[in-house]
Amino acid sequence: MSLYEDSKDLHARAQAEIWIKFLKELESLKKSCNASWEEIGKALGVSKTALNNFKKVESSDEQSEGKQKTLPISRSDILNLWAYLSDTERQDLKRTADIAQRKQLRKDGPNRLLLSAGFIPEKISKPTETYSDDPQIRRVMHRLESQWIFDATVRVYITNQILDKVLDLGQPNPKAHVEKLPLLEVLDWPKGNPLQSHESEVIEKYRRAVGKLVLSGKIEFVQSELFELYQSILEHNLLGSGGRSKLRIVDCQFKALSESLSNLAHQAAKKAQADNEKPDETTRGIEYLAEELEDISKKAEEELLALLWPNNLEDPLSEILDKEDTALNMVSNPCLEAKIRYRWELKEATHQETGEKYKLEKTIQQAVSIRYSSTATHVENMLIAMKLGLGYPLGISGFSIRATGRTEKSLARISIALSEDDPTSIAASSDLRNAQPLKTEDVYEGWWVTSNTIIGILSATSDAVERWIRRKKANLETYHSVCAKSAQFGEQFYTLRKFLYEYTPQLFNSGAAEEDLEEGIKETIDDISNYFQEKRRISRQPIYRKNFRIIENRQDMLRLMLVHTQLSKGKVVEAGELYHSMRENIEGSEENPYSYVLSTYAEACDMSHKLISGDKTFLAGRRLVKDSNNTRVNVEPLENYIRKVGSIDFDVYLVLSQLFAITGILDFYSNPKPGDTDNSLYTHSTSLLLQAAHYSLRIGHRRRASQWLGFAGRMCLRLGDRPRARQLYNVALHVSDDYGQIFANKLFDLSYVDTEKTWASVNIFLLAGEIHLKDKNLSKALCSCIIALDITIRSGYVRMMPDCLYDIARVANMARNNSSKPDLKEDINPFSGWNSTRADLFRRRIHSQDTANKVFAFIDEFLTQNAYKESVPSELAKVASDLAAQLWNQWADSSGNGKHPFSSEIEEYKFLQFFDS
Repeated sequence: MSLYEDSKDLHARAQAEIWIKFLKELESLKKSCNASWEEIGKALGVSKTALNNFKKVESSDEQSEGKQKTLPISRSDILNLWAYLSDTERQDLKRTADIAQRKQLRKDGPNRLLLSAGFIPEKISKPTETYSDDPQIRRVMHRLESQWIFDATVRVYITNQILDKVLDLGQPNPKAHVEKLPLLEVLDWPKGNPLQSHESEVIEKYRRAVGKLVLSGKIEFVQSELFELYQSILEHNLLGSGGRSKLRIVDCQFKALSESLSNLAHQAAKKAQADNEKPDETTRGIEYLAEELEDISKKAEEELLALLWPNNLEDPLSEILDKEDTALNMVSNPCLEAKIRYRWELKEATHQETGEKYKLEKTIQQAVSIRYSSTATHVENMLIAMKLGLGYPLGISGFSIRATGRTEKSLARISIALSEDDPTSIAASSDLRNAQPLKTEDVYEGWWVTSNTIIGILSATSDAVERWIRRKKANLETYHSVCAKSAQFGEQFYTLRKFLYEYTPQLFNSGAAEEDLEEGIKETIDDISNYFQEKRRISRQPIYRKNFRIIENRQDMLRLMLVHTQLSKGKVVEAGELYHSMRENIEGSEENPYSYVLSTYAEACDMSHKLISGDKTFLAGRRLVKDSNNTRVNVEPLENYIRKVGSIDFDVYLVLSQLFAITGILDFYSNPKPGDTDNSLYTHSTSLLLQAAHYSLRIGHRRRASQWLGFAGRMCLRLGDRPRARQLYNVALHVSDDYGQIFANKLFDLSYVDTEKTWASVNIFLLAGEIHLKDKNLSKALCSCIIALDITIRSGYVRMMPDCLYDIARVANMARNNSSKPDLKEDINPFSGWNSTRADLFRRRIHSQDTANKVFAFIDEFLTQNAYKESVPSELAKVASDLAAQLWNQWADSSGNGKHPFSSEIEEYKFLQFFDS
């Protein structure tokens, strides 16, 4: 587009905005002065038809498309209208209220009306000299406009310095900064000295702003504060930053997500001591474990710092920075969530019948939330949240906060300058010296005066972004609607993520709600796809690119979450097909740094799929290596993302938790190679699982952390370290807060089997059952395993069902060999009270009604005193182990891998065997 065509379109839009503003002013005058359209048209000297056509003026977008409505008026016509409406001597004026309003109009003068129509205002005779005539002011203006200041950020800085000098030195009376004014005087302060304002619209907005400040608790004001507050409102009014679409920041809340693994272990030790009334071996062991967990947490953070600070970084700071101390500080510093709430206000035109048709404005409001979490500071987190929420490719190039008074509760003036050269992209480059100076048109400034610094920073940022949108000639309403839609998808994403990874209770009395989570993820994925289809035209435009990239990244993460959910439910084929359909599209790329997060999480999903589907080549290659110092967890792809963000954020901790956990779980399910007697290498698997628990707790996922702690305890038990397994059991029980209070002393009371328990607790009960199995306490061992099985049945997450059945088989097998039977009462048999719906749910989970019936029958007889036969333990061991092997084989066969490698180990009771046996 040529310069002429470009400017032509811009000028048309500007003129359209003026006509809209003038129509609003006429409607306001008509209402306040109780005038008629006939009066207004007569005073302006226009026909009734011309005025009626003008009243139908549409939005600036429609006007720019050739639908522009104008009035054939001049500046003198505007003055005639003002003179006519402000004439209080006319005989037709009857009501006192009308006369008072017209007197006020006469007092205010014609400037507001002139400005609304785009004409030069009348000169005010009070000042002897205007700024435009002052040679000193002209000198300043010429210098600011000269090419000498080629960096727009410097220009913003100089301007703010001038503003500060005006505030400090412009009022010779120092009392203006400290002397408090009465509230009644505050409300009308702009009308007096030194402003002597006649801008009634600005004064009204100023009074509303004061009212909001008073409601928020600020009841004392000084003149310097009021001066800046009025100037802020005046400038925003003159710039016309309102329009039909507006974002208004409501609040910003911060939440610390992180919890310390070692601190929770210390708490578990205190609780164990309280239960036993005095320290015992278990209590002291948990205290020692807490110290070890602190070292593991520090090591986990050091690995992330190595990505943020590569060893080959040529920086003199690397010689003086102690990464070990910094890692310890990071462990103590929480991952913070910043949640910003704002209102999107959209003014829509509507019609109302009152003898004639005319347009009214209806304001529609939509509440919107955006959030971001990382180890960065409060301000950094909220600014990144703002950037993601509004989707602008701008970076901060200027930032200042200035107190407008000298009292403790002074209002603050916040200034934000944004530039199109993103500082984060510059920081990621190796050479800062080659950074090009910013051009004037590349910098967008927003500033705000408020008592709430946080709200001021966000409002100023929003203001600067709005200037960027306008300069890019984008439709502000459309841009805001895209931001609101992105935020809506974001909230759905956060809700589903919490539901999945925090294992929110999903217990069913029937199968009706079984697919709630899975269907919820699918529905959101489809909604995003439909939105892309609907907005495919604007999604290609550069100004919207970042917004749609953010939505697309969330959709890809939702697909991986769906893979995770389907694997947990044993839907191996569906999970595999979905994973392979999207894998090629999420390779890491510099263009989209978040893709490194997606590709890392995809790797974890792939490993989980190969484990469950029985990929023989993969499982054979995952046998433990000899180098116990090698974590075998590839975190390097995340380096590009971490350095781009400049901190460790929620998504990094999330995917690393899953990646470290699945690596440790693969080791947990493996056995030593034939002839390999060095089982000490498996201790490294425990560290991986504990690191996974640390990463989960960094983002507040306690239930998920308890699951990894349960796996770590089971690994220790396989290695023969029963004391440490008991310690980890106590810590896992405390970390999973749903059970720490309710089940502390009733873990093995089967009458509590129907109490709400989440899928994350399965490992806690399996760990308890295996500990009692090692202690040959078959009653408690069987109870724990049956509770674990019951949870998997009711929750729908069947991935752990083979473990539960195999542990039941191991208990029965030990009972057969010892010719003994657990001493349990019939009334605590969990299966005795099952209704047909509950039993049918179990049968449907394992896809084998005959085998399920046998499991019910043998467990029921095994737990019942009556009609007990010596053959029952042997029969139960066989049917439970067969069913465990059948489930693994079913998942492997559905994926085309034939018989699962684990099934042979189950048949020989070598699966999950204790290495010290």
